[in-house]
Amino acid sequence: MTLNLSSIGTFTRVAELGSFSKAAVSLKIAQPSISRIISELESTIGGELFYRTGRGAKLSELGEMLLPRAQALLQTAEQLETDAAGFGRAPVGNVSVASLPSLTQPLASTLYNYVREHTPGIKLRLIEGFSDQVERWVAEGAVDIGLLSKYKNVLASRDDVLFRADLMLVRAGNVASGPKVVQFADLDGLPMVLPSSTNGLRIVLEETARRHKIKLNVVVEAESLVAQREIVIKCGCNSVMARQALDEIGPGQSLVGSRINEAGLERYVVAATTQQRPLSKAARVVLQAIRHTLGAKKPIASLKDLAATLAGASRSPDAGEE
Repeated sequence: MTLNLSSIGTFTRVAELGSFSKAAVSLKIAQPSISRIISELESTIGGELFYRTGRGAKLSELGEMLLPRAQALLQTAEQLETDAAGFGRAPVGNVSVASLPSLTQPLASTLYNYVREHTPGIKLRLIEGFSDQVERWVAEGAVDIGLLSKYKNVLASRDDVLFRADLMLVRAGNVASGPKVVQFADLDGLPMVLPSSTNGLRIVLEETARRHKIKLNVVVEAESLVAQREIVIKCGCNSVMARQALDEIGPGQSLVGSRINEAGLERYVVAATTQQRPLSKAARVVLQAIRHTLGAKKPIASLKDLAATLAGASRSPDAGEE
């Protein structure tokens, strides 16, 4: 048996539902047929994709490794069919965007309204994650577009930079209760709530602390931006966040931010696109809309602007063939 989209689709459906019987119902075929397709696929690949248990089917290590690639392959095939059917017309299809939590609020409604008004054939899927998660999803092909943070020490000339953001020392209080600017050395000894040691922000903060010969007093590690802010407000801790994370705070929540005056500590928000497949026309249009929304360019506001965006997306030197 050779690999084909049908068998790969069966594999992903069993993985997503965790059950051969549920996959059979979903695909409207008999359960023995599901078992036969998976067995033949395992024989072709040369390893078990699932551990069969009395409670269902659990992915093996091989299955876990192959699932994101299988899902990306199916999405590419679906988009290929959509692009072919819509050639010469307005872009249609699914576009998945992974974003930093601090960007989701200002981006989501603007992007949705733009798509609804100008390209209603595009269906958006928006998910949140920290930069390391977003980068992994983009690399695996789980999303088309990722918006993540990079710092000056790892910023490459080829990166698609949307904007630069100040880093702030954040603590409970009101605007009048703290200085507008602090030095990095002022962080010495402060009880801090920060993301884990693998997060890009944490890495650059630790590197800067070593350079200043101080030790960050991290009392809580929290991957959720909401949790970080909650702990700062209610537990008297401090954190370091981009200015945009403070803009989401409502009037009932008192946080004050002071810009950290430190060369090389700049945070840049960049757009990354998956290399697992060529970007569809729909994804390229959404990427251009994101650049206009988050970058310094004039927002897209008319059908004339949309036509220019489509033309620019089609001429883009890194755009894949449709």
